[in-house]
Amino acid sequence: MTNCYDDFKCARLLVPLDHTDKNGAKATIAIQIYPATERNPSKYKGIIMFNPVCKPTISPSSRAYPTQGGPGGSGTDSITDNGPDMAQLVGPEYDIVSFDPRGTGHTLPLAQCFSVEQWTDWAPNEVLSFDRRQDVAMYLARSEIVARKCLDALGEEGKGPGYFLDTGSVVNDMVEIMKALGQKKMSFLGVS
Repeated sequence: MTNCYDDFKCARLLVPLDHTDKNGAKATIAIQIYPATERNPSKYKGIIMFNPVCKPTISPSSRAYPTQGGPGGSGTDSITDNGPDMAQLVGPEYDIVSFDPRGTGHTLPLAQCFSVEQWTDWAPNEVLSFDRRQDVAMYLARSEIVARKCLDALGEEGKGPGYFLDTGSVVNDMVEIMKALGQKKMSFLGVS
Protein backbone atom coordinates (compact mmCIF):
# COMPACT_ATOMS: atom_id res chain seq x y z
CA MET A 1 0.00 0.00 0.00
CA THR A 2 1.12 3.49 -0.74
CA ASN A 3 -0.36 6.82 0.32
CA CYS A 4 -2.39 8.52 -2.41
CA TYR A 5 -4.88 11.36 -2.85
CA ASP A 6 -4.15 12.90 0.55
CA ASP A 7 -6.22 10.65 2.85
CA PHE A 8 -6.21 7.37 0.92
CA LYS A 9 -4.04 4.31 0.40
CA CYS A 10 -3.66 2.69 -3.02
CA ALA A 11 -2.30 -0.58 -4.36
CA ARG A 12 -2.41 -2.95 -7.29
CA LEU A 13 -2.88 -6.65 -6.74
CA LEU A 14 -1.90 -9.32 -9.24
CA VAL A 15 -4.50 -12.09 -9.42
CA PRO A 16 -4.92 -14.97 -11.86
CA LEU A 17 -6.76 -13.91 -15.01
CA ASP A 18 -8.30 -17.39 -14.86
CA HIS A 19 -8.73 -18.39 -11.22
CA THR A 20 -8.62 -22.08 -12.23
CA ASP A 21 -5.07 -21.53 -13.56
CA LYS A 22 -3.09 -19.92 -10.73
CA ASN A 23 0.16 -20.01 -12.73
CA GLY A 24 -1.26 -18.52 -15.94
CA ALA A 25 -1.77 -14.95 -17.12
CA LYS A 26 -2.49 -12.28 -14.51
CA ALA A 27 -4.99 -9.46 -14.08
CA THR A 28 -3.98 -6.34 -12.18
CA ILE A 29 -6.65 -5.11 -9.77
CA ALA A 30 -6.56 -1.44 -8.71
CA ILE A 31 -7.44 -1.05 -5.00
CA GLN A 32 -8.06 2.04 -2.91
CA ILE A 33 -8.71 2.36 0.82
CA TYR A 34 -10.19 5.18 2.87
CA PRO A 35 -8.59 4.25 6.22
CA ALA A 36 -10.50 4.16 9.48
CA THR A 37 -9.81 7.18 11.62
CA GLU A 38 -10.52 5.17 14.79
CA ARG A 39 -7.54 2.81 15.14
CA ASN A 40 -7.92 1.91 18.80
CA PRO A 41 -7.84 -1.93 18.65
CA SER A 42 -10.77 -2.22 21.05
CA LYS A 43 -12.94 -0.05 18.77
CA TYR A 44 -11.66 -0.87 15.26
CA LYS A 45 -14.19 -3.08 13.41
CA GLY A 46 -12.29 -4.07 10.26
CA ILE A 47 -12.94 -3.61 6.57
CA ILE A 48 -16.04 -2.87 4.52
CA MET A 49 -15.64 -3.79 0.85
CA PHE A 50 -17.55 -1.36 -1.36
CA ASN A 51 -18.77 -2.04 -4.89
CA PRO A 52 -19.35 1.13 -6.89
CA VAL A 53 -22.35 2.54 -8.66
CA CYS A 54 -21.79 3.02 -12.36
CA LYS A 55 -20.99 6.66 -13.04
CA PRO A 56 -21.23 7.08 -16.81
CA THR A 57 -18.86 9.70 -18.15
CA ILE A 58 -16.88 10.22 -21.29
CA SER A 59 -13.82 12.40 -21.14
CA PRO A 60 -10.16 11.98 -22.00
CA SER A 61 -9.29 12.09 -18.30
CA SER A 62 -11.85 9.42 -17.38
CA ARG A 63 -11.52 5.72 -18.17
CA ALA A 64 -15.19 5.05 -17.48
CA TYR A 65 -17.52 4.56 -20.41
CA PRO A 66 -21.31 4.62 -20.47
CA THR A 67 -22.82 1.31 -19.48
CA GLN A 68 -26.24 -0.01 -18.66
CA GLY A 69 -25.69 -2.42 -15.80
CA GLY A 70 -22.36 -4.18 -15.15
CA PRO A 71 -19.46 -4.25 -15.10
CA GLY A 72 -20.20 -0.81 -13.74
CA GLY A 73 -17.81 1.93 -12.86
CA SER A 74 -14.53 2.52 -11.16
CA GLY A 75 -14.48 1.74 -7.47
CA THR A 76 -11.32 3.78 -6.99
CA ASP A 77 -12.98 6.85 -8.54
CA SER A 78 -16.13 6.24 -6.51
CA ILE A 79 -14.31 5.96 -3.19
CA THR A 80 -12.26 9.07 -3.98
CA ASP A 81 -15.54 10.94 -4.44
CA ASN A 82 -17.49 9.28 -1.61
CA GLY A 83 -15.03 7.83 0.94
CA PRO A 84 -15.39 10.52 3.61
CA ASP A 85 -19.20 10.51 3.30
CA MET A 86 -19.27 6.71 3.53
CA ALA A 87 -17.10 6.86 6.67
CA GLN A 88 -19.66 9.18 8.26
CA LEU A 89 -22.40 6.71 7.32
CA VAL A 90 -20.73 3.52 8.63
CA GLY A 91 -18.56 5.06 11.32
CA PRO A 92 -14.87 5.83 11.78
CA GLU A 93 -14.11 2.27 12.99
CA TYR A 94 -13.99 0.79 9.47
CA ASP A 95 -11.48 0.85 6.65
CA ILE A 96 -13.50 1.33 3.47
CA VAL A 97 -12.01 -0.62 0.57
CA SER A 98 -12.98 -0.37 -3.06
CA PHE A 99 -11.49 -1.60 -6.27
CA ASP A 100 -11.92 -1.35 -10.01
CA PRO A 101 -13.71 -4.54 -11.09
CA ARG A 102 -12.28 -6.36 -14.09
CA GLY A 103 -12.63 -4.37 -17.25
CA THR A 104 -13.10 -1.00 -15.52
CA GLY A 105 -11.10 1.98 -14.33
CA HIS A 106 -7.42 1.32 -13.68
CA THR A 107 -7.65 -2.47 -13.54
CA LEU A 108 -6.04 -4.43 -16.35
CA PRO A 109 -7.00 -5.83 -18.74
CA LEU A 110 -9.41 -3.01 -19.49
CA ALA A 111 -12.65 -3.77 -21.36
CA GLN A 112 -12.17 -1.02 -23.87
CA CYS A 113 -13.36 -1.71 -27.38
CA PHE A 114 -13.04 1.90 -28.58
CA SER A 115 -10.82 4.89 -27.98
CA VAL A 116 -12.65 7.92 -26.59
CA GLU A 117 -12.64 9.47 -30.06
CA GLN A 118 -14.03 6.32 -31.68
CA TRP A 119 -16.72 5.98 -29.00
CA THR A 120 -17.76 9.60 -29.55
CA ASP A 121 -18.16 8.84 -33.27
CA TRP A 122 -19.99 5.53 -32.81
CA ALA A 123 -22.01 5.97 -29.63
CA PRO A 124 -25.72 6.43 -30.24
CA ASN A 125 -26.23 10.10 -29.48
CA GLU A 126 -29.66 10.60 -30.93
CA VAL A 127 -33.01 9.10 -30.10
CA LEU A 128 -33.84 6.26 -32.46
CA SER A 129 -37.38 5.25 -33.21
CA PHE A 130 -38.11 1.62 -33.89
CA ASP A 131 -41.10 2.83 -35.89
CA ARG A 132 -38.78 4.11 -38.62
CA ARG A 133 -37.10 1.48 -40.77
CA GLN A 134 -33.91 3.54 -41.29
CA ASP A 135 -33.43 3.88 -37.52
CA VAL A 136 -33.69 0.13 -37.04
CA ALA A 137 -31.15 -0.43 -39.82
CA MET A 138 -28.75 2.12 -38.27
CA TYR A 139 -29.11 0.54 -34.83
CA LEU A 140 -28.40 -2.95 -36.19
CA ALA A 141 -25.38 -1.74 -38.19
CA ARG A 142 -23.93 0.03 -35.14
CA SER A 143 -24.52 -3.06 -33.00
CA GLU A 144 -22.62 -5.22 -35.48
CA ILE A 145 -19.69 -2.78 -35.51
CA VAL A 146 -19.60 -2.62 -31.70
CA ALA A 147 -19.68 -6.42 -31.47
CA ARG A 148 -16.88 -6.77 -34.03
CA LYS A 149 -14.69 -4.14 -32.30
CA CYS A 150 -15.19 -5.79 -28.89
CA LEU A 151 -14.49 -9.24 -30.29
CA ASP A 152 -11.22 -7.93 -31.77
CA ALA A 153 -10.26 -6.20 -28.51
CA LEU A 154 -11.38 -8.79 -25.96
CA GLY A 155 -11.30 -12.15 -27.74
CA GLU A 156 -13.77 -14.87 -28.60
CA GLU A 157 -15.72 -16.92 -26.10
CA GLY A 158 -13.32 -19.13 -24.20
CA LYS A 159 -10.30 -17.16 -25.44
CA GLY A 160 -8.86 -13.78 -24.58
CA PRO A 161 -9.26 -11.56 -21.53
CA GLY A 162 -12.92 -10.78 -22.22
CA TYR A 163 -13.85 -14.33 -21.26
CA PHE A 164 -12.73 -13.59 -17.68
CA LEU A 165 -14.65 -10.33 -17.24
CA ASP A 166 -17.43 -12.07 -15.33
CA THR A 167 -19.09 -12.04 -11.94
CA GLY A 168 -17.39 -15.23 -10.73
CA SER A 169 -13.93 -13.85 -11.49
CA VAL A 170 -14.72 -10.55 -9.74
CA VAL A 171 -15.93 -12.39 -6.64
CA ASN A 172 -12.69 -14.40 -6.60
CA ASP A 173 -10.78 -11.12 -6.97
CA MET A 174 -12.59 -9.77 -3.92
CA VAL A 175 -11.57 -12.83 -1.93
CA GLU A 176 -7.94 -12.30 -3.04
CA ILE A 177 -8.11 -8.64 -1.98
CA MET A 178 -9.37 -9.61 1.48
CA LYS A 179 -6.62 -12.26 1.82
CA ALA A 180 -3.98 -9.70 0.80
CA LEU A 181 -5.34 -7.36 3.49
CA GLY A 182 -5.14 -10.14 6.10
CA GLN A 183 -8.91 -10.49 6.51
CA LYS A 184 -10.69 -13.79 7.13
CA LYS A 185 -14.21 -12.51 6.50
CA MET A 186 -15.76 -9.79 4.40
CA SER A 187 -18.32 -7.11 5.16
CA PHE A 188 -19.69 -5.96 1.82
CA LEU A 189 -21.66 -2.89 0.74
CA GLY A 190 -22.91 -3.09 -2.83
CA VAL A 191 -25.18 -0.63 -4.58
CA SER A 192 -26.77 -0.63 -7.98
